[in-house]
This record gives sequence, structure tokens and C-alpha cells, in this order.
Amino acid sequence: MKPSTEQISQLLENHYSSSQGQDYWQNFLKEYHYNQRKAALSTSTAARLLQSFRIHLSQIRPSKWAYIAGIAYASASITFFLFPRETQDTHNYSTPINHQIIPTPTTPQTPPEKSTPEKSQPF
Repeated sequence: MKPSTEQISQLLENHYSSSQGQDYWQNFLKEYHYNQRKAALSTSTAARLLQSFRIHLSQIRPSKWAYIAGIAYASASITFFLFPRETQDTHNYSTPINHQIIPTPTTPQTPPEKSTPEKSQPF
């Protein structure tokens, strides 16, 4: 004869209640917390920061990603315009220039003569 479902559930309840008392759960929690602390201390600080950063990023909704991208773009644009790159001059302007500029002599230009039409001579 097969046992009924009620009998099986009653047997399971009796088994769990008798074998797992209050001490079992307290020991389980102590061991669990001990293992969690041990695992946390065995990882490096950089790994813990990276893990917390990943968790934080996974909780951001897509609409906030658009705001973040907009803020990053605006920050980059402001930085670009407020702090332009310096151009490198190859000239050294710290020394004074000691050259004297002498104008070249110019010849006076005579106005072009007015050309008068010559009388044509017969051949």
C-alpha cells in the first residue's frame, strides 16, 4: 500500500522539525557570515570597487543613460572650448630684433608720353 500525500508531508515536517533545531540555524548563520567575511577580505580593494561599480551600473535605467551621455558630451564640449590646445611656436620671441629696415631707392617714374598720332606718309 502506498502512503498518501498527507502522510508524506507529515513525515517530512516531523523530520525537519526534529533534526534541525534552533542551534542548527544559529550555527548555519555564524558559518555563513564567517565565510562571507572571509571571501570579502580575500578580494583586493580594486576588485571590490569594480564589483560595486558594476552593480551600480547594472541598476541604472536606460533613460538615465541618455542623461549621463548628454552630461558627458556637454562636459567635453565645455572643456574643449575653455581649455584650447596651445599652439607651439617655433620662433623665439624673447630676444629683441636688431635689424634695421632700409628702404630701397626708387627711381622717379616719368609719366608716359602722350602718343600723338603721326600723320601717315604716302609711300
